[in-house]
Amino acid sequence: MTRKYNVSASFELGTTIEFDGDVEYSLDFSEAEDVDVYVSGGSEIEASGEATFTVEAESESDAEYKAEEIISDGGEVEDSSGITWTIYNVSVSVERVEIEWTFALVVEVLTKVFEQDAEIGEDERDAFAWLVQHVTVLDARIAEITTKLAEAQNKLAAHEASIVTGLTAQTSYGPGA
Repeated sequence: MTRKYNVSASFELGTTIEFDGDVEYSLDFSEAEDVDVYVSGGSEIEASGEATFTVEAESESDAEYKAEEIISDGGEVEDSSGITWTIYNVSVSVERVEIEWTFALVVEVLTKVFEQDAEIGEDERDAFAWLVQHVTVLDARIAEITTKLAEAQNKLAAHEASIVTGLTAQTSYGPGA
């Protein structure tokens, strides 16, 4: 069964910006002679980033693998200015999103296990545990309701008996007797 995993990733980006142009045409050398312009050097630029997202995977290690494919160490990205950045120092953590178990979902998961003779994994154990807890709570409620119903039936029988006794008493001792 595929599960959802929340991913939190941190990473760094780096690029080198080198001057790529000709300043000779940008500067006014009209008053100068023997012009020779040379620009050297560049600048290493670093940035850091964080990302959070959700992936679907069969296991936690599969989720980590998928996350590292999305944000890969050594990968390159291009920003909106057309500058290419290299991704490095990627750190990924994943956390399984807890399932909101319902009776229908538990039946679906356990039915697949029995139909496919599948191996019982963490999800199947969780489904079974939820089912046992749910049945235990329902059993306790049924016992409580059964006790209250028996008490109500006894009270009703006693009330009916008192009405019958009262009617019998009126018939035996009442007017016209």
